[in-house]
Amino acid sequence: MGNLTWDELIDEALGSRGRIRILRVLARKGQVNMSRLARESGLSYESTKSHVDRLRELGLVDVRRVGRVVLIRISDHPLSVMLRDVLLGPGRVREDP
Repeated sequence: MGNLTWDELIDEALGSRGRIRILRVLARKGQVNMSRLARESGLSYESTKSHVDRLRELGLVDVRRVGRVVLIRISDHPLSVMLRDVLLGPGRVREDP
């Protein structure tokens, strides 16, 4: 996350439509692989990877590799938790993958 202020962190997370799409998919699905995340967010694989890399740098997503599969999920960072709740919307719960 570096030395970003809270406001700068929010700007980075929400300053891109692609990052918002990715966070929305992760909020709804929980943990998904990179290919599924790209498909469900409507972004190219390369664009998805770039956004995920930035979100990981910010501490907002966790990325782990299981064999050849890269799995992504929203982190436990306080901003991530708030964004997940906002992106799900009132009364909505995460879908089962």
